[in-house]
Amino acid sequence: YSSVEELHIEYTDAIPDNFASNIGDELKSVVIDNLGSTILGSYAFANCSNLTKVDVPKPFTEVGGYAFKNTVIEEFSAVALTKIGEGAFENCEKLLEFDLSTNNLITEIPAFAFKGTTSLTNFHICSEPPALGQRSFKDSGSCFSFSSENSTGGTA
Repeated sequence: YSSVEELHIEYTDAIPDNFASNIGDELKSVVIDNLGSTILGSYAFANCSNLTKVDVPKPFTEVGGYAFKNTVIEEFSAVALTKIGEGAFENCEKLLEFDLSTNNLITEIPAFAFKGTTSLTNFHICSEPPALGQRSFKDSGSCFSFSSENSTGGTA
């Protein structure tokens, strides 16, 4: 039995649903280069409980439902993101920061997208806050700030 701690993905059209479901708990880092599409499928890295870093030079446009559920990623930059799936970052207990500060394409944060992100302290948005789905931030950090170019921020 050999474990995979770092995974390099190149020259693919997309990261499919349930991509890492059989890789195991040892996966800590993913590097994605030369991705034809920028879609990350549903449950792609869900339950990779030691996954701390995803390095994507070409940003994702879509993160599928529950794609990072139960991982320990600490930050995520979403410069080209147009869609976040339901529960995409659910129970990412180490997620400290989510950055949409250069992105005005997200119009909705769906249900449970950031549920259980207990360490989340900074959520940056570009301008107008997106619509929030049911329990989008349920059980998230006890107090975190929203900041945007057009406001001084607020707390949740």
